[in-house]
Amino acid sequence: MVVYPLIPRYFFSRIIPTAKRGYRIWIVAILISVVSLVSVATLGAKAFIIPFLILAPILSLRYPGFLLSSFFFSVPVAMFIFFKYYTIIGVALAGFIIALWVARKMVASEGEFHYSKFLLFYSAAYLAVCTISGMNEGLTKPESNTIIRLFVFFTFIYAMYDLYHPRQTLLILIGATLPLIYASYTLLREFTGVSGLISFLDLYRLKPAGIFPFSNALGNVLMAIVPFWIALAIWLHNRAYKLISFAIASFLSLAIIMTNSRAALLGFGILMISFFIWTKKIKHLILLTLIILLLILSVPIIRNVVFLGLRFERGTTSRDVIWSNAIQMYETSPILGIGPGNFQKTYEPYFETAYQFGFFKGVTNAHNFVINTMTELGLGGLILALILYVVPFRESRKALSNSRSHLDKAMVYAIYGTLISQLARSLFEGGGIIGGGRFYPDIQFWLPLVMILKFNELSRKTEGNLFFKKSH
Repeated sequence: MVVYPLIPRYFFSRIIPTAKRGYRIWIVAILISVVSLVSVATLGAKAFIIPFLILAPILSLRYPGFLLSSFFFSVPVAMFIFFKYYTIIGVALAGFIIALWVARKMVASEGEFHYSKFLLFYSAAYLAVCTISGMNEGLTKPESNTIIRLFVFFTFIYAMYDLYHPRQTLLILIGATLPLIYASYTLLREFTGVSGLISFLDLYRLKPAGIFPFSNALGNVLMAIVPFWIALAIWLHNRAYKLISFAIASFLSLAIIMTNSRAALLGFGILMISFFIWTKKIKHLILLTLIILLLILSVPIIRNVVFLGLRFERGTTSRDVIWSNAIQMYETSPILGIGPGNFQKTYEPYFETAYQFGFFKGVTNAHNFVINTMTELGLGGLILALILYVVPFRESRKALSNSRSHLDKAMVYAIYGTLISQLARSLFEGGGIIGGGRFYPDIQFWLPLVMILKFNELSRKTEGNLFFKKSH
């Protein structure tokens, strides 16, 4: 075994089995994740790297499910420990995974290369529009950096699509959930010392984020995970699994509420409405809605708590002003846009207007995905942005008709709900879909999109369940 590294091809052929294996490695993934979290707690923040550096390459080469799960575990951890460098870390991790993906393809002879025509044409069109827009007045450093990050970003999505199989969904979900449970715990812990309603409201309005850098980011990434646990809690038959899923869904849902991220709360509300409709509980939805409205309208103290807690007196927090200014910026170059990655610098002359209306931090984007994309990329960007509001719905409806079991349909509903909530949130936030090639949290939208596209591809070729081997 010692001489294997001296013979790369033989070594890789031993690491990567040519025969397809099952997905029992999720047990190992959980153990490594737990060891990493314990290392953080006992040895310091940076210690989480140690077990991954030792085991991740070998396990990632052997098991593509672990490769993706380790990424979705590592990036949020990197975000709340190395926030200043999380974009660079995301690109580096993605580059590492792309390299391992290429190694698997070169050595393992695993068969056909899976690709999506939509992802291929969309990414090519997006990069072409970015390049043309950037070259409008000469390619600047921010524009070239954005294009390079986007190239790596879309290449990683290709790798993710090829590596992903629906049976890996639970493993990826566990990898993504573990750090968010810890992050949610640190958020909720901030409220433990509060005594009295007034003190609670004061802290709630400050939007604490626990270990995360800011609450809006935490609310966004939680919205990408919660729908899966809700779906499992609803449709699983096994009582133990159902109870575990319900507990995780409840805990993370509470964390979403406590982030006081109104964009995330909007997405969460639409998600819950969708699940009521999908489970054919429309009467319950109407009754619950009427009760909530009646309480808010008829009980002054409840109305005041809700209005103060959600900061209704601040309106859209000057987002309407930012949208208006962004549209003025778009009108200066409606065809080619102001260039990718140039929004913050171009917005500087308008910042005083937003500041007067209560926006006290730098405006890095338009706080609306469609407006932000069309401002930076012009007419082509507007078309590309609107496409992402059509394709996920079309593919999700197709996946529902392709589902062959109640569990497959449950997971499709979870993916569908994630996409709906992320798109709803994007109407009030510029990041979370395509934010100039940032992997986190933007990848939280593209993962479910990849899942639904791959499910539809495999459902045409495979008989039986795709997400689970057995019914649970």
